[in-house]
Amino acid sequence: RPPGREGTPTPATTPAAEATAKRPPAREEEVERLRASIAARPAVDRARGLLMTAHGCDSDTAWQILRETAHLSGAPLPTVAAAIIADATRTGPHPPQKVRDALAVSLARHLP
Repeated sequence: RPPGREGTPTPATTPAAEATAKRPPAREEEVERLRASIAARPAVDRARGLLMTAHGCDSDTAWQILRETAHLSGAPLPTVAAAIIADATRTGPHPPQKVRDALAVSLARHLP
């Protein structure tokens, strides 16, 4: 049967489409925030691995360093991760000074 005939949902009337269309603005913002978080995950994991390799720390310590650096610098976690990757791989611009300073403080706090 062609779309739109009785019993056959059209793309605009599928349950998923209806749920998306009825989603309140706050929920839509949350969905977008989660999508951005998922998209940033590979960079965060790579930065974590670079910290572990460069400083001989475990995964939890590397995570604490990343989070604290983001907090101290006021930069989002994906920005901190990208800065660490860029610095370690010598690609892209140098990390912003506020991120470098925050990273130095965090490393000093968490590593012997």
